[in-house]
Amino acid sequence: MCSSEVSLAVAPFHDESFHSFNLIRNQLQIMPYFRTWEDFARAAEKLYLTEPMKARVVLKYRHCDGNLCIKVTDNAVCLQYKTDQAQDVKKIEKLHGKLMRLMVSKETHSGAMETD
Repeated sequence: MCSSEVSLAVAPFHDESFHSFNLIRNQLQIMPYFRTWEDFARAAEKLYLTEPMKARVVLKYRHCDGNLCIKVTDNAVCLQYKTDQAQDVKKIEKLHGKLMRLMVSKETHSGAMETD
């Protein structure tokens, strides 16, 4: 039997400045789930590019719920996205692959995410 998990909404992540990212970093003490993939992907990329040596990615599939969860964290901020839709698996796979390529590359990370 599976335990239920609480899902919390986070305000949309805007690219206007890094100020909104720092507000999220400083105010959240819980692990929220993003409602939209685009907001999560943007926040996860920025989190990785901020502290590449501290960031890590975790994928978790719960068969009893049929949920796939991706978590990106640097121990200060924890970003999560959960889905039960098959079409989101490709999006998660693409972001996961992008982050893994950045983690093993020897070049700088400054503009790598914008090129894809």
